Amino acid sequence: MMKKITARFISAIVGALFFFSLAIAIMGIIAARENRLVSVFGYSFAAVATDSMTPTIDPQDIVIARKAAFETIEEDDIIIFYSESHGAYFVHRVVEITPEGELKTKGDNPDAPIDAEVVTEANFYGKVVKHGKFLGAGKLLLKRRASVYAVIVIALLLIIVIETVSIVTTIIAKQKREFLKKLEKERRST
Repeated sequence: MMKKITARFISAIVGALFFFSLAIAIMGIIAARENRLVSVFGYSFAAVATDSMTPTIDPQDIVIARKAAFETIEEDDIIIFYSESHGAYFVHRVVEITPEGELKTKGDNPDAPIDAEVVTEANFYGKVVKHGKFLGAGKLLLKRRASVYAVIVIALLLIIVIETVSIVTTIIAKQKREFLKKLEKERRST
């Protein structure tokens, strides 16, 4: 009895994780097509494409950003914002907050100039809370973002097929055992 409860509990957790992963992968594919960042529970990740934040953040590093209220951002915070003039997201440090409440940003690279475009609440995305190599995932994301999400979806669908076959096999085996028990009882009673 305890084994059945444990097995069902584990199956429920695996199922929930599977559907959560599938949802993230689908959101990622859609976001890649629409040039947006994926957000899960207020957190997003992105791969850094340039050396504008070197030496703090290297090209191909992954940054994890948290949605934050625009007014909570302070000087020296690293943020993600969308640049309309470049049509891309930028990861830069806040170097000044203007009297109008706009953010002036700049990459940490000594050669990087202060960005000409200011960050407002309209183009602000979030605050970077973590960055790193993360097993080289940034390089793969930069080169094949949509493909990465597609592979994840295919892998998850493969898991569904394998689990479905396993469940069906288990059910058939159980029914076979019950049938054989019933047959044995009938044979003994006659």
